[in-house]
Amino acid sequence: MKLKHLIGLVGLLAFLASWIAVGVGYVMHVEKSTWVVLVVIAAFATEGLFWCVAFMLGMGLVEARKKIWRALKKRLGVTQPGDVTSQ
Repeated sequence: MKLKHLIGLVGLLAFLASWIAVGVGYVMHVEKSTWVVLVVIAAFATEGLFWCVAFMLGMGLVEARKKIWRALKKRLGVTQPGDVTSQ
């Protein structure tokens, strides 16, 4: 198994385990502080999975994501703080 496939598999397993833990916590009606911790861990695992997939597919995916965000911001008229080009 190639290294990049192993990294992707580890990312996928972390993603699945964290969201399963969120589901179990929801069903068990855990305390609010525990719930927040579970959701934050799941959010980080989701972002980690994205980066694992980006590594597997190549950095072109990351550049495409940046282009999409720029286009959305331009369409919605959102500017960055300190952006003097929109004045």
